[in-house]
Amino acid sequence: MANRKEDPTQVLLEALRHPLRVALLRRYLEADEPLGTKRLAESIRQPLSSVRYHVRKLAELGAIEIVEEEQRRGAVARFHEPTPLLKETPWALSALGLSSPRDESRRLSDEERAAIDAHIAERRKDPEFMERLRRRAQENAPILERLNENAS
Repeated sequence: MANRKEDPTQVLLEALRHPLRVALLRRYLEADEPLGTKRLAESIRQPLSSVRYHVRKLAELGAIEIVEEEQRRGAVARFHEPTPLLKETPWALSALGLSSPRDESRRLSDEERAAIDAHIAERRKDPEFMERLRRRAQENAPILERLNENAS
C-alpha cells in the first residue's frame, strides 16, 4: 500500500481506487469546512463503520488530514480536510469530476474557440475519420457504460 513517503502519483491512485473513497474525497473537496465522519456518513448514506475505515485509509495515504479534534461522550470526534497534495493535483481533481483553479484561469479566447470549431467541422466532413470515430465509439461502449454505472 502507498504511504505519504512514496510517489505522490501512487498515493493518489491508491486513494482513488475504491468508489467510496472517491465519493468521500469529492465531499471533502466540495466542503467549506472540515468534515466529521458521522456527518459524512449521513450525507452519503453509508454505514458509519465503512466511512470511518475509508477515512482512516485516506488519512494514512495523505489525501486528507486531521485539522480538529473534539471530546464527545468519552470519544474523540475528528474533523478532516483535503491535503495540498490532493487539492493541487489537476489529474486527481479531474478524476473526481472537479476542476483545479489553474484550469479555471485557462479559458479559450474567442479566436481559439473559433479555430477549434472550424477544425471539428472540417473533420466531420471526412468520411474516413467519421468511420474510425464510429468504430471506436462501438469498441469503447462497454467501458463507457461501466464508467457511467460507477458514477451513479
